[in-house]
Amino acid sequence: MIAIFIAMPSKEFITFIYLAIIPFVFHSARIPSKYKVVITLMIVAFFGVFFRSYFLLIPVIAIGMYFVTLIDFQNRALSSVFYGLLIAIFISLSAGVIKGKYLSESSRDVVNRGRMNSKDANSIIVSPIRTDTWYGETVGIVYGFFAVNIPLEGFKHIFSPQIIAFIIWQILLFYILFVRFSRCLIDRKKHRYLLWTVLILFSYFIVQGIFEPDLGTATRHKIGVFPLIYYALYYEYFRKELQQNI
Repeated sequence: MIAIFIAMPSKEFITFIYLAIIPFVFHSARIPSKYKVVITLMIVAFFGVFFRSYFLLIPVIAIGMYFVTLIDFQNRALSSVFYGLLIAIFISLSAGVIKGKYLSESSRDVVNRGRMNSKDANSIIVSPIRTDTWYGETVGIVYGFFAVNIPLEGFKHIFSPQIIAFIIWQILLFYILFVRFSRCLIDRKKHRYLLWTVLILFSYFIVQGIFEPDLGTATRHKIGVFPLIYYALYYEYFRKELQQNI
């Protein structure tokens, strides 16, 4: 947060500034509506090519989740998150076949291997089983997703107030965004840009479940996507402002 406030050129600061472009794309009167979503996904993919490679997974997962929302499931929001996880698992397993190592095995596990039992890694995310098999990687991705986004297990750190604060904030944030996701599916035409914003955010949350080594790093990286979080939380305000300007 300090890096954002005092404009330090950190990775989170660069991510913050870059992703702040997306709300302006959605509300630009010069860009045709039919191109706005495509441009937004290209912006995210471009960032993945030149800065953080795991951002390349976000458009793929978001598009897959969008098509799931078109299927008449009883709970389309929950189903889309579930299938988003399946897409991430499929991508990781495919990478394992091609490169010989799965995504979380070659990223999160490598970082955490040298930090086990370290004092500065008390919120470390370690899969309950080894991730060097297809079923271990599957469990590791699902476990990582819940550990980062619904980190109930973190309440064991009762004497670490910063971790408890993160847990409460993260659970509330996830719940509010999920409720908004469910509501915008009721009228996807009216909330078209909110839908895609939330799809990008949940895709990012899924990707975090693969790569994030601990809760502290997860919190720091979420600061980078705060423009999208803020836009999703205050979507109605932005929409009304746009209508008044028109």
